[in-house]
Amino acid sequence: MMKDAHVLKRLIACFSSKITLMTWRRKKRKRRRYRRNN
Repeated sequence: MMKDAHVLKRLIACFSSKITLMTWRRKKRKRRRYRRNN
């Protein structure tokens, strides 16, 4: 049980980090686009 929980926590951490990176990149891209347009 403990091993499974540890693996699940590790997977969730990786998934959340990937989502945050994707959202940050999207926000950065949007900001760049707005600057180019303006």
